[in-house]
Order: sequence, then structure tokens, then C-alpha cells
Amino acid sequence: MKAKMVAYKGPQMMDGGPMSHLKFIKVISKEKYEGNEPFELSIVRSIVPGPDLIWLQKEEDSYLYLLDTGAKMKLTYTDEEVGERLAEIWEYNQANFRYDNSPTVLESKWKSIRVTVTHDPENFGKAYLVSHVELTE
Repeated sequence: MKAKMVAYKGPQMMDGGPMSHLKFIKVISKEKYEGNEPFELSIVRSIVPGPDLIWLQKEEDSYLYLLDTGAKMKLTYTDEEVGERLAEIWEYNQANFRYDNSPTVLESKWKSIRVTVTHDPENFGKAYLVSHVELTE
């Protein structure tokens, strides 16, 4: 879906800095993306200030990738080797990290975790199908 957005510069704040925001005007068209090109996601991200964190969660039997917006995208896979790699990452993350604002978070074992994904045709827009996991120590 394409939406037309217009930037609006609001009034100047007391400290002299601009206050800007976008204002929704209208939907131009409702085209749905249906492509299946592979793309990469980084599972390790930096939080400044602080250490790199692994942005992977597990709920029941599903792995979830945490988006920058706070939303979660389900990670599915068809290859058992890929499933085992995700399990290895999850187990390490559970054993070594705390998400309670503790200053004792350890440095990650991996400097980079990149996964190659496509949109999962069984759950388009809500899940990615993982075809490859690359771990860099």
C-alpha cells in the first residue's frame, strides 16, 4: 500500500530547535507486495550506550525477530540445520544475557549473526522463512 505523506514544520520550540512531523493526507493506491526475493537480516544489534544484543526471542515453539518498531516477526524454517542454528543462538542468549537493565550483560559470542530470509508464503507479512544462518565470531 502506498500512502502520500507531507512533511510539516511546526512552530519553533523555545530552545530554537525545529519541531517537525508528518501529516497523513491520503492513500494513493493499495498495491500489495507479493515478491519472494531473499534478503538479509542482522540478529545482532548495537544499543548505544551498551553492548551488542541478540534480537531473537522464543515463544512456545516459535522464534521471533524483534523489529526496530517493537513489533515481532515470526521466523519459520524448512531446513532442520537452520532450526538447529536458531536453537543454538537462542540457548546461548538465554544463558548469557539479561534484559532487566542490568549492567552485567556479557559481550556476545558472535560479532555478527546474519540470516537470509524470504517472506513466508504461508504467513505473508507476519513471518519470514529463514534459509541460511551465518555466524561470525
